[in-house]
Amino acid sequence: RVALGSACSVHPACRMRQLASDCCPTMTGTMLSCCSAKGPSRVTLRTSGGAFLAERADGRLATVPGPAAEDATFVIVANEDGTVSFETHSGRFLASDQSGAVRATSTKPSAWASFELNWDDNSTISLKSHSGEYLMATPSGSVSADSAEPAMFVMADEPGPNQRFAD
Repeated sequence: RVALGSACSVHPACRMRQLASDCCPTMTGTMLSCCSAKGPSRVTLRTSGGAFLAERADGRLATVPGPAAEDATFVIVANEDGTVSFETHSGRFLASDQSGAVRATSTKPSAWASFELNWDDNSTISLKSHSGEYLMATPSGSVSADSAEPAMFVMADEPGPNQRFAD
């Protein structure tokens, strides 16, 4: 694993505050409050419909209604090639296979367990899989990485009792 780095854009809370340049630390060495002080950030991924991505007992990824529980939190890991991986609460990494199925089966970050994280202007993200297809969630709750078009997600620091999401 490598650290997320000093760029504001790779720290979800800093990005949500629309901070630019270096935040963690700043050029003067100050560590901003939006930085993860305890290592990699724990995040949630919320669909445009308000559901959260979550790992099921069998490793499948599905959507669940909020508020997010432990199975809907992920540790975001920056990979050396500029991609990110998502480690589940069970210690496995999300990976997409050639058919686009997304499961938490990998025990370490690998090419199939890496995603290109793209920030959009409205503070949403899209995740492009190793195969070049985008992660998407259907209204029925299934999650796959087989879309040619990006699906938007809201990535937020692990929720606390006072966290609020914009409508």
